[in-house]
Amino acid sequence: MRLEADDVTVRLATSADAAAWSRAATSMFRDTFGPANKPDDLEAYLSSAFSEEQQHAEISDANSRIWLAHDREGIAGYAHVRLG
Repeated sequence: MRLEADDVTVRLATSADAAAWSRAATSMFRDTFGPANKPDDLEAYLSSAFSEEQQHAEISDANSRIWLAHDREGIAGYAHVRLG
């Protein structure tokens, strides 16, 4: 499924998106929650929760759906839903 509005496209993630999603999710999480966390704790969490391997596993999980919003600069946002 693919939705388009102006310059933003939303589509389901594929395994080919794991590396880009890992980088984008890490950056977004750091920007949002970084100031409220100790740097060492934040980096430890990011390295496990948002690694490329973890994102690939999430995308491949039959009980997960990940939608990526893309703009001209890359991934602008995402939604991750766990089914069941």
